Amino acid sequence: MADVSIDSAVGNSPYVSLVFVSPTVGYCFYSDSDGLFKYSKTSDSGQSWGAGVTISTTGAILAYGIWFDKWTPGDSGTLIHTCYFGSTTDDLFWRTLDTSGDGLGTERVVFAGATFTAASGANPFCSVTKTRSGYIYVAYDGDAGVEKGLFRSTDSGTSWSANLSTTFIEATLDKCKLYPASNTGDNNDCWAIYEDVSASALTLKMWDSSAGSATESATIQAFTSNTTLPTGYYGWDASVRQSDGHLILASVSARDTVTSDHQVYDINGTGSITGLTAITTDIDDHYFPSVYIDQLTNDIYVAYNGKRDGSEVMDTTTKVYYTKSTDDGASWSAGDTAYMEGAAGVVLQTFCPKMGDRFYVGWRVGATLLGNYVNSVDTSGGGGPPPSSTYTDTLPFLGAG
Repeated sequence: MADVSIDSAVGNSPYVSLVFVSPTVGYCFYSDSDGLFKYSKTSDSGQSWGAGVTISTTGAILAYGIWFDKWTPGDSGTLIHTCYFGSTTDDLFWRTLDTSGDGLGTERVVFAGATFTAASGANPFCSVTKTRSGYIYVAYDGDAGVEKGLFRSTDSGTSWSANLSTTFIEATLDKCKLYPASNTGDNNDCWAIYEDVSASALTLKMWDSSAGSATESATIQAFTSNTTLPTGYYGWDASVRQSDGHLILASVSARDTVTSDHQVYDINGTGSITGLTAITTDIDDHYFPSVYIDQLTNDIYVAYNGKRDGSEVMDTTTKVYYTKSTDDGASWSAGDTAYMEGAAGVVLQTFCPKMGDRFYVGWRVGATLLGNYVNSVDTSGGGGPPPSSTYTDTLPFLGAG
């Protein structure tokens, strides 16, 4: 395995994102050492990745999020929606990348901010999704709770609402990921997996578009937040199962704690949350889950850092693995299916597409973003293993330093 260092700086952007639009074509979104928001593209199933392409000249990027049209049930679009902000302009932006030709759309200001900062512990974040009706929502916290909110576009991103709710994001350090809501009776609604730091809990919030208000579930999981950048968060991830619109959530209840549980949930609204078979219970040195769903079979893949038996040491000797369920989370493949091929080390995060034609996992070691093609899985229905058995490659990474 060849680990390639792209830069020596380690940035604070906590979340790297992957999209595969076919078995061979994929996009990786990240912030680099120059503080700009970029993407890299692969055309050979992740065997190699191109140079970073700048999405915005907005500098000192603090946070970003993405959503691909086809991740929304029933949507056949080709756009990847991005949201992002930095401390250079203090504005929250939205822009699209059209995967049919790689053209970038017009950069739009979602919210003109004033005081976005990267203060210690601020944990800035933003998230974007597209509903079944085509509405686009963006949620964010730009500066430790001073400027935060939920915004919506009903005209494909051309214009944006005023802040729909100053309390949807409740307090400093809270964060969420947005998803299209299903089975609510209104295709304009959106869901959010919400991390409530003060309550030490994960919940589901729904923005009711017609009522103009949010509802929230009872606690899904008692969750101890870790706000250390970049090692602490996210300790949870979710993806939409398109056959029924349910969210599948995987979450590790605490970072590197002997009582940590890696639990999985089937979510069909704020009043319909079902616990599935846990991946681990009372295990430390196991964290950073990421969820991929094969939409042809409904098989669930969960990637993670650190073996399920806790035998590796977080921040010292962990590697990347995954487990798979072929029965909707009733059982999981035994042990740990190896994904990472290099030496164990200080591995941070895992990330994979939420769905698509290839299950492909990336991770971070120091200042380098890594990916593995050999152990990726073509889920397009074409069958057969990847056409090479010897290739592992790196993806360019660095967060804003």
